[in-house]
Amino acid sequence: MAARLTPHIGRAKLRGFTLVELLVVIAIIGILIALLLPAVQAARESARRAQCSNNLKQMGLGVQLFHDSWRMLPPSRVYDHKATWLVLILPYIEQGNLYKQWDIAKCYYDQPQGVRETVVPAYLCPSRTRPTTIAKDKPDNSHGGGHTQPDYTGAVTDYAATTGLTPRTGSEGANHEGAMIFGYGKTSGAILTSWTSRTKLSSIIDGTSKTFLAGEWCYKRAQGTSAYCGDNNPGTYAGPGYPIVRSHTAKDGFGSDHPAVCQFVFCDGSVHAISVEISTAVLQKLLTRAGREKLSATEY
Repeated sequence: MAARLTPHIGRAKLRGFTLVELLVVIAIIGILIALLLPAVQAARESARRAQCSNNLKQMGLGVQLFHDSWRMLPPSRVYDHKATWLVLILPYIEQGNLYKQWDIAKCYYDQPQGVRETVVPAYLCPSRTRPTTIAKDKPDNSHGGGHTQPDYTGAVTDYAATTGLTPRTGSEGANHEGAMIFGYGKTSGAILTSWTSRTKLSSIIDGTSKTFLAGEWCYKRAQGTSAYCGDNNPGTYAGPGYPIVRSHTAKDGFGSDHPAVCQFVFCDGSVHAISVEISTAVLQKLLTRAGREKLSATEY
């Protein structure tokens, strides 16, 4: 019988990566990560900016609902040392329980500490990092309530009313040119007996779609002042000599942590991202409620 022939099977030669090939693969992965990381960061910032825009939208809607109820715009602050507009709109942004704990007749410093320190998420921009959400406010020397504490703590905010073209203190804020300005009140000692606003939507002669209502506050001021303190949070200003600021060291003014833009809600409730390069002349047109300036959409 003939012998059966079987094929010869040799041992398969095993082959791994060489060091050079491994280094090339690592280099390619590194390049891909370097290319993807900015895109991921840009996507995250886009989401944060959208959330910030939504915050402003909520506040704008809150102001409009307040106007529907009271037939006036909320003042930037009810009166010296009293609540700000961010307190007044609380019932209209689903924060009614917090509002019920405020006594509008009393000074900010007389509110319970836990109430002063309650943070409203919609009042914070997600693009801004901070060591704390609590600020310390000091009463000024003219306060008649006899408050002697060195400071009073309260929750911060990244948004401010667009009050006027220049800084004004105390009751001088009644002469501001913006949509929400210093209120009118009567007091008995440190207790507010009555109050009202000085503006309403019909006061926006320049058009609600062309007039700022509120915007992002610069870092230093936002970090150092309570959202609710009518003593130290009168709103802020922009116009000739007061551009949108870009530095964390700026003492006051509008400014944001979004690249190249600062967001504002207008009196009609729309939100726009305004270039930090915008001229102060255009800022004046956008801030004044009755300047009767001509303004085209292409200017902002």
